[in-house]
This record gives sequence, C-alpha cells and structure tokens, in this order.
Amino acid sequence: MTYFVQNKYYKLYFRILNSHTPSDEEYTELHHIIPRSLGGTDSKENLKRISSRVHYICHYLLTKFTIGQANHSMIK
Repeated sequence: MTYFVQNKYYKLYFRILNSHTPSDEEYTELHHIIPRSLGGTDSKENLKRISSRVHYICHYLLTKFTIGQANHSMIK
C-alpha cells in the first residue's frame, strides 16, 4: 500500500534526514524514518538520532506527504 506522495515535502524530509547531524550540545531524540504506525520497525536502518527541533520539523513534514489513513495517523 502506498502511503507517500513524492512531492517537495517528501524530498525535503529525506534531504534533512540524510544531511542532519546534531551537535554534541543539542538535545536529541530518536526518530523513526518510516513511522511505526505505517509499518516502520525499530531496526537500526529505520532510526536516526536528530535534534528535537529537526524532529518537530520532520513530523510536520510527514503530514504534508502522507495520504489517506496514514495522513490521519500523522496528524494525530
């Protein structure tokens, strides 16, 4: 099942995740690249440590390129 629309927000989301490296001083959180609610796992390949600010931005972006029930889950 397709959950994502490959639009500018999709591209920005993955660009951020591929390039972001938090500094040692920043508070960080563990982010699921493919959310668990959409079938993502806790595997190392699906987890990325990012700053809390970038984590917030990533979750906002997820609401912009998911569709259907997946979009509803991301908004919640």
